[in-house]
Amino acid sequence: MKPGIEAAWIAASGGFLGVLVGVTGTAIVARLGFRNTRDATNVTTAATMATVEAQIEADRQSRIWEKRADIYTDFLATIKRRQESRRNAMQGMINGSEPQRLPAPLDVALLEARLLAYASAEVIAAANRVGNAAQDFEHVITEWRETIEVVTKARPSTVAIEARQAASIALQEADQRDEAVTELIRAELHAEAF
Repeated sequence: MKPGIEAAWIAASGGFLGVLVGVTGTAIVARLGFRNTRDATNVTTAATMATVEAQIEADRQSRIWEKRADIYTDFLATIKRRQESRRNAMQGMINGSEPQRLPAPLDVALLEARLLAYASAEVIAAANRVGNAAQDFEHVITEWRETIEVVTKARPSTVAIEARQAASIALQEADQRDEAVTELIRAELHAEAF
């Protein structure tokens, strides 16, 4: 073979090999770049989704907290009204006067439903204890009233005195339960404030 042709073949082979290496290198770099871009996009997308999910959950918690705060405020207002009503009933029994008429309470059934929907388990349990103490007080006051009707007012009997003492104890118990649920609600609302 002639040296010029041989040199041309070598140059052509080298050029072809250079093109082959260049194209292969470009393909490898492009493939690696694609993978890196895809992986970075997946990581960014996952981080964005986690942030969005966290924001959605924070918004949900905030809405629940706002509803809980409204319900707790209404419940505390109901407790204060019950306390005033109990004191009026007790004073009426002691003085023999008719208890004062208080403004109508909130819709108790609606308040209970809202408490069940949004209150914590601890507050629901405490609210049940408050309700039981209020019923106990009403029962004791009713017994006292019935006892007074039986005996004369001129000579109070031991039974009437015992009924009055039982009403005083029931009043204290109801007030203590009211205060306990009030403190529980306050602690819960202040602990969960955003």
